[in-house]
Amino acid sequence: MITVDDVKKSYQEESQVKRYSDAVCTIGLWKSELLLFTQYFDKQHKILDIGCGAGRTTIGLAKKGYSMIEGLDLSNNLIRAAKQIALEEGLNIRFTCGNAIDLPFNNNEFDGVFFSFNGLMQIPDKRNRLKVMREINRVIKPSAYFVFTTHSGREETGLFLEFWDDYGKKWNTRQQDKRAIDYGDRFFQVDGIEMFIHIPTKDEVEQIIKDSKFRVVQSKLRSEICEEREDILDYSVDCIFWIVQKL
Repeated sequence: MITVDDVKKSYQEESQVKRYSDAVCTIGLWKSELLLFTQYFDKQHKILDIGCGAGRTTIGLAKKGYSMIEGLDLSNNLIRAAKQIALEEGLNIRFTCGNAIDLPFNNNEFDGVFFSFNGLMQIPDKRNRLKVMREINRVIKPSAYFVFTTHSGREETGLFLEFWDDYGKKWNTRQQDKRAIDYGDRFFQVDGIEMFIHIPTKDEVEQIIKDSKFRVVQSKLRSEICEEREDILDYSVDCIFWIVQKL
């Protein structure tokens, strides 16, 4: 079965480090990300960017005046790249290599948390995803916000309908990829590297939010928030932004 160590290994690969490093400069912050950050986080807030990769969002937000933002990623190679890019940009950002399942931070330490680019769903096993959500709840202050994204694929009735119909038939007859743990687990190739992601339903996401003692403030497709540049649309398919608040 797929493990967190398997996911970490895929993000240690040189091609992935280059891809994420290039995105810091060529993609940068999405307009939707900046709009939501501006709405829910103050520039004086201490914010944790989980799954920061090479720093696309961390560095982008620091440039916008979020001077107390910190980045965390499972891959030490990506963290090394993020530190180098921040140094070249003259930015003093704290980057930490760590596992979101066991965050190396104190209770109530942050004013907000951000988990970008569907990163939460790249954690295998729904039990691990729940642990991550509970850890995030632990490290943010009461009533603080957590913003994350998920794919919307399993709700769609058009483009991916045939795929999920075939997926369901394989799962029901036990012909699915044996590495899969939960219904919705997917394996795909990027630059020859095997990658993992879990595609949830909205009901599934709402349940994990409830179980980790958050409440949904807003959930909206990126395309409903604003229109993004063509290169961003090529970089990432449409996704759902979830804004949740600690109870």
